[in-house]
Amino acid sequence: NTDIKFQLQTSPNGSSSWSGWKGADGTDSTYFTSPSGAESMPSVFTDKSNDQYFQYKAFLSTTDGLNTPTLGDVTVSYSTLASPTVTTGSATNIAIASATLGGTVTDTGGENPTRYIEWGSSQGEPYPNSCDAGIGGVAPYTCNISNLSSGTTYYYRAKASNTGGPSTGSEQSFITLPRINIVSEGQ
Repeated sequence: NTDIKFQLQTSPNGSSSWSGWKGADGTDSTYFTSPSGAESMPSVFTDKSNDQYFQYKAFLSTTDGLNTPTLGDVTVSYSTLASPTVTTGSATNIAIASATLGGTVTDTGGENPTRYIEWGSSQGEPYPNSCDAGIGGVAPYTCNISNLSSGTTYYYRAKASNTGGPSTGSEQSFITLPRINIVSEGQ
């Protein structure tokens, strides 16, 4: 008949600028309550600006009425986020002024990344164009790009980024189809 819930706070230096006590949704009115620790950490604890040190506060309650609950042990497990791993896929649906470009996130690094395709008409960085394919897990993704010039070589790569940092796939290239002018002779 005993319940336990926790709140956390973080600090960059352990002595000042504490985030304030927060629960699972990042507010002071919620708590971490999962016995297995399955709740995700809100961004206030993982944004790399206030995360060096942490404190926890435990709240114990009982409906027993006879015994006082006690806390005997707390286990803290954490992992650092790594940047995701992404590979660049082949260009498909190549037309005169458009193509479909893709990539595959092969490892999220511990947090689902935002996925991109970067491209331009010059080889190598920086790529002047980017398509945001949204946040996703381990899976392929695509971007349909348009307003391209006909008969032009374009260079592109897949990119994925989470709070562990960005990662890019290898550079690939494709050539848009040439524009063909059909001339008919009059009779």
